[in-house]
Amino acid sequence: MKTTFVLLAFVGLTLCACNVRALNADSTHAWDGFANDGSRDAGDGLVDGGKLNRGFVQVSSGYETVCALDQEGEVHCWGKALEGAHPQFRLKRLSVGMFHACGIDAADRLRCWGRNSAGEVMSAFKPTRDVAASNTITFAIVNGVIITGGNKPQGYRLPEEGNFVSLAASNTSGCALRMSGVTHCWGPARYAAEVPNLHFINRITFYGHLVCGVARETKQLTCGQQYPSSDAPTFPLGQTKIWRSFAGHLNYICAIDSEGAIFCKGRGDPENHGDPPISVTRPPKGKGYLQVSTGHFQACAVHQDGHIDCWGENDYGQLNVPTL
Repeated sequence: MKTTFVLLAFVGLTLCACNVRALNADSTHAWDGFANDGSRDAGDGLVDGGKLNRGFVQVSSGYETVCALDQEGEVHCWGKALEGAHPQFRLKRLSVGMFHACGIDAADRLRCWGRNSAGEVMSAFKPTRDVAASNTITFAIVNGVIITGGNKPQGYRLPEEGNFVSLAASNTSGCALRMSGVTHCWGPARYAAEVPNLHFINRITFYGHLVCGVARETKQLTCGQQYPSSDAPTFPLGQTKIWRSFAGHLNYICAIDSEGAIFCKGRGDPENHGDPPISVTRPPKGKGYLQVSTGHFQACAVHQDGHIDCWGENDYGQLNVPTL
């Protein structure tokens, strides 16, 4: 089948919706659509292209930069400009960090652009499953192995090779989800460790020092400690909804329910730079949203009609979404 550029992905600084006519069965998607039983629904959660007007299909919100993909895979960015030339290649997945961004093209190759202060602007010509751009570091799953480029602290040790399907990045820490549902996390001067007592479905995100995802056992959006701990898992947005998309950041998390309504929650943890801007945790009202992405000062969401709404700070024009 012919592959049309689609959707969605994770999460920018931390870390999906689509417009497709035909979709390759083995394509990799990061948009998180779940059926009522918590399993991935038909088409990996993708929405029938007939339900979407021409427009954006994925957004990634970084530090003060936002980028999005249209249905042809073309990259559109606004807010604080990234260094260097605007990318001319087309992508099917996108992740925006602080000063650089990365994506995966139709041939499953890793492509990055922007500031390259420590080698974070990488490329890979082997099959790339997922990518997460953060401050001055990039993580990617290439041929089943996690690779990294950029400013790696001493003592860094990534998990061993495995069937990884999803990544999350926050500052210089990272987590990777295996097909089995087991998540491994790593950070400065710490070895990779398994997240205790939680198995996630499909994808993960950060929420402060916690790692979050839809738990296989409860089918609820759940957060747990990155490293062995006696703390019980938490449910940041309650236990009464089925979530179609979610994204977290240092001090807040947002999710979209099965009707397309957006819910956000902030945390005032001083270790996570205090409270988020109030406007970041006050998303637009209404339904029909498909994918959400949280950045440092702003968050954005793709609507089923193809437009993007952003909310939060606007110092560099992060809320000034271009019109296609």
